[in-house]
Amino acid sequence: MTPFKLPDVAAMDAEGRANLRKNAERLLRSGSPTEKSRAQDVLDELARVIGIEEMQRRAIVARMGIPARVANAFTSIPPTETEQALLQVLLDNPDHTSHALSAKLTWGGQSWHMHFGKMCERREHLLWDAEPAVTRDANFYCGILASYSDLSHGFTIKPEVAEGLAAIGIRPSNRYSR
Repeated sequence: MTPFKLPDVAAMDAEGRANLRKNAERLLRSGSPTEKSRAQDVLDELARVIGIEEMQRRAIVARMGIPARVANAFTSIPPTETEQALLQVLLDNPDHTSHALSAKLTWGGQSWHMHFGKMCERREHLLWDAEPAVTRDANFYCGILASYSDLSHGFTIKPEVAEGLAAIGIRPSNRYSR
């Protein structure tokens, strides 16, 4: 019997890793005892390699300045059409409330705030950690990219963030400032 050799996870692309994980999880549920043991070894190897890559990525990102991190985050995970609108309306309307920004997008309530926060959370690993929220038991994800004013209750894109976005072509356009 040939000894079991772990796959070279580091050389695999995301699709290959996803397929490997799916097959290993299937065998873990319904395989023979030997298959289950090998499947667990594969899952452990996936976790090990992904953990090393994550540490390397974090080290690279930590050496970048804020504008470079922002440019990297939005080129690594390009903004969707909605995310582009979220950024644009904020760039075009500094110090506006969540309600006002939502209205400019023809959305109701504080929809802008919720979607902007989700966009920031999605890229947190490429930027920096969100600070804890002051008024609730959660992180203030909007605060990664925007400053909040207690006086006006408005949001403004942080200057270093604006610089990073400008580097990849996302600038104030006054599209949403009517």
